[in-house]
Amino acid sequence: MREIHPSAQPSPQRGEGARDIKFPRMPVSLRRNDAEAYVRLERESVMSMRYSIAATAVLMMTGCTTTPIDRAAWMNYACSNGQNVQATYPDTNAAVIELQGKTHTLHVALSGSGTRYTGEGWQWWTKGMHDGTLAPLAPGESIAGAPGTTCHAN
Repeated sequence: MREIHPSAQPSPQRGEGARDIKFPRMPVSLRRNDAEAYVRLERESVMSMRYSIAATAVLMMTGCTTTPIDRAAWMNYACSNGQNVQATYPDTNAAVIELQGKTHTLHVALSGSGTRYTGEGWQWWTKGMHDGTLAPLAPGESIAGAPGTTCHAN
């Protein structure tokens, strides 16, 4: 396959007219034979892009797999209403709480003070690592309207 160089000026060959085809992405006009090579290069480029997109998608999905959370990293909180809450913080953007035998994954949310996590119908707002407030989130709420229950780490 002959490579096309953008600075190459086409010249008509014997038996062919000076009919050139212009492509918007190429600054020079191309002969008909060069146009076919150009189309092949474009197809190869599109296929390469498709493979790159597919590989990126696979890598992104691989990053979404969950890893088991180390139970030793869980903190126990005793709440003022008598409930016990267990929480762990697998990374800086998430908290996993266990409440009444169910595990809930919460994600960091905007807060004026402390760190607030929301998700799965709950808001867990911590002040440092020892104090927190647990409140239910009503459907459509981004900040809990209920006052919540204060909790302190054991």
